[in-house]
Amino acid sequence: MSKNRLREQSLAPGTDSVLVRATVDGKLSGHAFATFWDYEGRRIGWVTQLCVGRDFRRKGLATRVCLHTNF
Repeated sequence: MSKNRLREQSLAPGTDSVLVRATVDGKLSGHAFATFWDYEGRRIGWVTQLCVGRDFRRKGLATRVCLHTNF
């Protein structure tokens, strides 16, 4: 997906986007991008990217990152 298409679809007017970064001992260990919008009276969220470093997988880090996106 091109950067322009990603921007159009993920950062559309009326949406809120967040970046959550996780660090362990000062080292970037994972991150998530999420976009939120209101639809028919409900708050909708879409995680557009979720990455966890190889050394930090299977330790619950992805879950903790997602919990901080404020779904």
